[in-house]
Order: sequence, then C-alpha cells, then structure tokens
Amino acid sequence: MKNSWSRKAIVVLALTTVGIAAGCFDADVDGKYREAEGAVKLELKEGKATLDVGQVRIDGKYTVDGDKVTIRPVDGPNPDTLVLTVGKDGSLSAPPNGLFTKLVKTK
Repeated sequence: MKNSWSRKAIVVLALTTVGIAAGCFDADVDGKYREAEGAVKLELKEGKATLDVGQVRIDGKYTVDGDKVTIRPVDGPNPDTLVLTVGKDGSLSAPPNGLFTKLVKTK
C-alpha cells in the first residue's frame, strides 16, 4: 500500500513538472515573415524587429511570452505596441481590425 502511494506521488510530480515546463515555453520566432499579398514584411532576429508596411519601415524590439510576441517600436511614425500570436503552424496572427491578419514565416 505504501508503494502504491509513492508511485502516485511520483506520477503527479512528473505531470506537474511537464505542465509547468509547457506553460513556460517561449516559441522560437526568429526569422522572416510576410503577409499573403506581400505588402507587409517582418523580420525578427535576436530581440530586434523590423516591420515594413509598404514603404514605411518601423524598427523595434520584441519579446516573447509563451505564444505572444510583443513588438515595441524604438522610433518611427507609429509608437503603438503590437502583440502577435504564434500559431501552431508557426505563423503570426495580428489582432482584428489591423493592417494585416496573418504573417507566414518565409525563412
């Protein structure tokens, strides 16, 4: 009976550890992305972000928290923070009513 209890405790501990590790996972988002029409391009590399919307370029810094990528411009015409969601396919989705809806990784 004592042996059964300790096995259950080990299983619970292992599952809890896996759950915490999965919740703390930050996606690897470094790379180049583009919108389907090609008007919006994004490059993420080592904490730096470059967003090209038509002929407007916005340089920023980004952080990853789970499946959220937050881009904060360092200067340029748009001071707004942009939060993208990493999809299961590796794409980045923008909030509704934005300049674009989805960016697909190209490299």
